[in-house]
Amino acid sequence: MLETQNVSEMSEIGSRSPLIVMKFGGSCLLDSHAFRKISEISLLYSTSQKFYIASAFNGVTEKLVQLTLYAKSKDQSAVQEILNELKESHVSIIFELFNDFPVYEQEAIECLNSLIAELNKTLEKILEFGMEPYFSDYVISFGERISTFILHLYLQKEGLISHFFSGEELIITNDNYSNALPDLKCTIPRFQKRILPLISQSDQNSIICITGFIGRNKNGYTTTLGRGGSDFTATIVARSLFELLKTPLTIILWKDVQGILSADPNQVENPHLIKQMSYSEAKEMAFFGAKVLHPKCLSLIEDQKIEIQIRNFTRPFIKQEFSTISNVANDQVITGVSAIKEMAMVTVSSGLLVDVPGVLGRIFTLMGQNNINVSMVTQSSSEVNTTFIVESKDGDKSLHLFEEDSWFSHWFTFEKSLVGMIAVIGTDINLSKNKILIFQALEKVGVHALAVAQSSDGINLSLVVPSEKTQIVANAINEEFRRISIN
Repeated sequence: MLETQNVSEMSEIGSRSPLIVMKFGGSCLLDSHAFRKISEISLLYSTSQKFYIASAFNGVTEKLVQLTLYAKSKDQSAVQEILNELKESHVSIIFELFNDFPVYEQEAIECLNSLIAELNKTLEKILEFGMEPYFSDYVISFGERISTFILHLYLQKEGLISHFFSGEELIITNDNYSNALPDLKCTIPRFQKRILPLISQSDQNSIICITGFIGRNKNGYTTTLGRGGSDFTATIVARSLFELLKTPLTIILWKDVQGILSADPNQVENPHLIKQMSYSEAKEMAFFGAKVLHPKCLSLIEDQKIEIQIRNFTRPFIKQEFSTISNVANDQVITGVSAIKEMAMVTVSSGLLVDVPGVLGRIFTLMGQNNINVSMVTQSSSEVNTTFIVESKDGDKSLHLFEEDSWFSHWFTFEKSLVGMIAVIGTDINLSKNKILIFQALEKVGVHALAVAQSSDGINLSLVVPSEKTQIVANAINEEFRRISIN
């Protein structure tokens, strides 16, 4: 049953935006109860043209990744076992959703069987010829194909008008398999050709269901969009529609969390829900450990000022209990504190090559050529030493690369240590009074920062501390600013 005291408010939210792009994650597609909630949400936005992006059912993508590994190792029995598990789990959901509706049940089963057959053919190619990147992406795309089609059929069963599209029909990407980026110049004309006629001809209350996570390159091979791929699909859809229609849009990402918290509750005590934040703040929070949203999702819609709401699917009708990302910044002193406990700090030093140009270029080239991501850099003004932060798994690898490089090994010395990195995020972090609060917090717990870096826009101040002190420092900073806000 709907929580009727909030129905009018939710309807008003929907009515202010004629186009709504909603993404439903795997936790929103668990069982018949969850699907009923989706149909209830649909009715609340009855005055809006709706686009639904769906993830795979819970655990399916992980099984598909296992499937590619077993196929690559030519373990045919393991491949068959996982295929059987996938078929059985989807058949179970289909029977639960379409009990007493044989027409929809049969259509869903036929789709499932067809996709399983296609999957089998691809796996046979892998077993015969070996793994290719486009084989892997095609196999992993199976989850969204079937989940979105089942959602589409369920909406029809509920009497709603629904249209189904696979991501390959609409989204053209580059050739970077498993982490593809959209080619908007090729994607937008596809929306113009396939989607705009449906918007102009159909009932305003119709729903267009699009598979999340999936696209295709110009050669026709299936590509996947990497981490946060279904969220990314939602922003690609919204950006494409905005470019064609120039009309207000809202993106709603339905998840199993309340929204974006000011800190990781596993690291910091008493984090609070961030109800409003800017795109820049959200990108910083996402990069430094807030896994709710990937930064790439925001880059496509920031300039267009397309609003994103992150809502809790288990409590969809509760007033104001969600996060909104727009061009309006958070009104608190700080937006959040993010902490990553295990990072590696690498220091490259040489007193002989002061003022020699190209040293930083050589460092970053060496890291880039070996797929090592540098999260933070500090350098002494004399250029005697350069310190940078990488993931802990890349620390020893970085050290080994320098030691094996004849130029670096001749002129430089190297050090590596395990550290933690803390990012303090907010629009006024660059103000002196706020920096004082941060270092007062460190002083209170007796910890000294090993390195400090500030973004040029003043939104992020990053601190490097001993790894074992990360949680203590994050809590101290959070408490210092909480004390100020209460007073």
